[in-house]
Amino acid sequence: MKTLLIYSPKGGSGKSTLARNLAVAAVLDGVAVATLDTDPQKSLSEWWDRRDPARPAIRHFVVPIAEVSGPPEPIDGIDLLIVDTPTAVEVFPQAIKTLLLAADMILVPAKATIDDVTSTERAMRFARGFGKPAAFVLNQVKPRVLEVRDARRRLAGVAEVCPVDIPDLTEFFRSAAHGLGVLELPDGRSAPDVAALWRFAASRLGLTAAEAA
Repeated sequence: MKTLLIYSPKGGSGKSTLARNLAVAAVLDGVAVATLDTDPQKSLSEWWDRRDPARPAIRHFVVPIAEVSGPPEPIDGIDLLIVDTPTAVEVFPQAIKTLLLAADMILVPAKATIDDVTSTERAMRFARGFGKPAAFVLNQVKPRVLEVRDARRRLAGVAEVCPVDIPDLTEFFRSAAHGLGVLELPDGRSAPDVAALWRFAASRLGLTAAEAA
């Protein structure tokens, strides 16, 4: 089982949004996927509760960050575990270290603002200290905005940046309200971006649908 950790100390960076959309992308690609919610706000869990059982199955688990005492155990029949983390990572440093050490890849979402870039730079330097593959994802971006280009350049000086940006579109919120990912919408404008993000993550994890099967 591979573990993908979604990690950022910045509130509103879109960790839960990325977690659920990557889970949908993975399951649609034929990968057996589970999600783990460690965030007390339980946004990922609430999304999963809204999901129609007739949709492609995503298994879900909840372990509050305060109760994380060891790495996630392998789950029978699961190829990929996507872990959503809370914002206040400094409150539970040992639990966060445990999850970072257990990760096969770490994705750090960031918005293209000076506050987000500064905060996530520090988080990435900390995460990379554990020697795990890690990359930034520019999230909730506005198209053709100068700040996005500047943020990408600055973040690239710290770690790899995913080549695709995730746009700021209302369809992310609308799909979440029904327990869906944007790839499950009939006309999702951001579907190609999410699919490209999944391909990027899958390649770094060494995980493809063919290998999972």
